[in-house]
Amino acid sequence: EVCRTAAGSDVTALQTAIQAAVSVGVSSEHLQFAHQRLGDLETASAREKAREELRVACHRENSIALSGAIESGVAAGLAELELEQARRALCSFQAKSRAREQLRQIETVTSSVGHADAKASIEAAVRNAEAAGLGDEELSRPRTMLQRIQAPPTIAQVQLPMSSSFACATTVGPTPDCQGMSSNREVPPIPAPLTNLVMPATTTAVAPATM
Repeated sequence: EVCRTAAGSDVTALQTAIQAAVSVGVSSEHLQFAHQRLGDLETASAREKAREELRVACHRENSIALSGAIESGVAAGLAELELEQARRALCSFQAKSRAREQLRQIETVTSSVGHADAKASIEAAVRNAEAAGLGDEELSRPRTMLQRIQAPPTIAQVQLPMSSSFACATTVGPTPDCQGMSSNREVPPIPAPLTNLVMPATTTAVAPATM
């Protein structure tokens, strides 16, 4: 029974067969092959389990899970090529994670810094995200923010408000125009009041005296 079970790949079944043989007095020498076969099956099972952990962690892009799966792979004796591929994937996931965190931070940082600093922060975050391999969907919002900062100001943004000091007034001399613009037009002088006019003398007819 032990030999028949050892020919298969069922670890649990072989363990049960070996225990049954020991219980009926079969010597360890006769069970040496079975024990060796059991060790090989357990090693293969552990390696397959480690590979599955690596596949799942890579698919989910979970850095913590992938780091643990790599440790399990080392303990299970996975080939160095398999482990190296997993380590490269882990570095990629960690870079993406850092890039996402930087993108989240710029939304709060840019509101408290100057225009030039905000532009530099967003540009750096976008470059890092692109280098890390983030997709257009995740980069859409920061790119839009950057375009808004780089866009020229509109007329409404640069138009100065008109205060009371810019009101039109009429004075002698150069007249200020609306919105503080000076005009070369002069107000003609107001003529002086006519105080020295001479009234013409009136002639009064005298009736001849009667005798």
